[in-house]
Amino acid sequence: MKKMIDTFAKKLLTNNLLIIPIIVLIIALYPFNTQFYMLVKIIVFIFGIAAFIGLPDNMKKEKYTFLISAFIYNPIFPLYFGTRFIWIPINLLVLYFFWKLRKSMK
Repeated sequence: MKKMIDTFAKKLLTNNLLIIPIIVLIIALYPFNTQFYMLVKIIVFIFGIAAFIGLPDNMKKEKYTFLISAFIYNPIFPLYFGTRFIWIPINLLVLYFFWKLRKSMK
């Protein structure tokens, strides 16, 4: 089971698939309804967990950065920061992390 999860996580960390959370986080900078932001949380959570599981052990700092991102965006026990003005810098920061990871996967 662990090998299957690890394989799935590594398949999500391809250069082409990492564009998904990047695009979703860019779109999330604009005002939308609550259902869209739930989709954002689910996508960023899945890719954050995949990065934590799939990145090699020598990238500990990056692994834990994505684990924290997954915790912030988790759809199961959501964190509410109240206003979009708090979420915008968080979205930009996590967007940067995914962009940097995508560039390093080439």
